[in-house]
Amino acid sequence: LLFFILFSTIAIVSADDNKSYRIDQGYIELTVGNNGLLHVDEIYHYTFQGTFNGVYRDIPLKEGETIDNITVHTEGAYSETKVTDENGVKHLKIYLYADEAHTQKISVTSVNVYISYDMKNTVTLFKDVAGLQYKLWGENWDVGVNGLSAVVHLPGNKNIEYFLNPQEYNSSSDLTNNTISITSTSIPSGEFYELLVLMPLSDFDNATYARHVN
Repeated sequence: LLFFILFSTIAIVSADDNKSYRIDQGYIELTVGNNGLLHVDEIYHYTFQGTFNGVYRDIPLKEGETIDNITVHTEGAYSETKVTDENGVKHLKIYLYADEAHTQKISVTSVNVYISYDMKNTVTLFKDVAGLQYKLWGENWDVGVNGLSAVVHLPGNKNIEYFLNPQEYNSSSDLTNNTISITSTSIPSGEFYELLVLMPLSDFDNATYARHVN
């Protein structure tokens, strides 16, 4: 009898825990302006099992960085977004609904979430070189991603060096003219995937939106 009670309890808990979601694919597009402004476009393909209120996106900001012009829209669900600042993190809470009146939660569905924003003081101009160090995938995500694609548009097309870390997540990468194309393997939650690009200072003109370091 005791075994039956314990087994029943475990079964009930397991049934409640069947709700889950995953990120099947992520797409990041970075555009570096010659004024130092970094424009970011993100797309995440979510698959939900069970009923959900929505998702959130945390964008960590380093000291001196700012973020503006945030827009969010979705495919596969109706949505509304609340943006707050929490301890150096821009917190986007994206509520997802099954109906236009925003009265029904989403359930057992797939949704594409599009996020766009501008970042200032993310590109750094040193005395001899310009650099962009950017996490294409951060360790703050609750779930991993099955695959990540990224495209990076740079202001110039000569004397560019780029590095991806950790290399174990590299699937392919290519530099053609002024565009870097990247694909990753799956990245588990709690891990990061980072890009470092080095560019000539001559690619930048009156870079008021870049961070200047002597």
